Amino acid sequence: IPLLSYLMLSGKCRWCKKKVSPRYPIIEIITALVFASLFLWGDMGIWTLSYFLFLATGLFAITIVDLEHQIIPDKILFPILIFHFLVLIFLSPSPTLFTNFLWAAGASVFFLTLCLVTRGCGMGLGDVKLAFLIGLITGTYAWVAIFLAFIIGAIVGILLVIARMARFGKPIPFGPFLVL
Repeated sequence: IPLLSYLMLSGKCRWCKKKVSPRYPIIEIITALVFASLFLWGDMGIWTLSYFLFLATGLFAITIVDLEHQIIPDKILFPILIFHFLVLIFLSPSPTLFTNFLWAAGASVFFLTLCLVTRGCGMGLGDVKLAFLIGLITGTYAWVAIFLAFIIGAIVGILLVIARMARFGKPIPFGPFLVL
């Protein structure tokens, strides 16, 4: 409906006729594709699908906010963290909860160390908290997620510098690479 509305109104507000940023339909399209891919991904029950939709929505919101404002808001991160932690407590075997918690703590300590060493210039505290969430979600694969985030972030950063869309010393949000 938002996409149809955008097209029918030629990308303008119905009431004030001001141009609406194309980022809104782009976000709607990406969200629809993510939701459709989760639905088509496999034969999962309604509760599992709901969990993944909630997780995807929150992580996508974190990505958009970090890209635009270079912050990872606690108002979005903490509800996802608490929700996932409760899912682990009530629906996972004890070893999984303990293992995932250890990996989350390790990922968080790693990012906190980077934050302290770079005095907040390399990583922010939002990245530290997001690393904890990613570690809690991925468990023993946390190191793979972090490694891939650094590799993809480095490649994108180099491409942005080459394309003159960024320069060395200018911060690039890292949250989207962790989410990816």
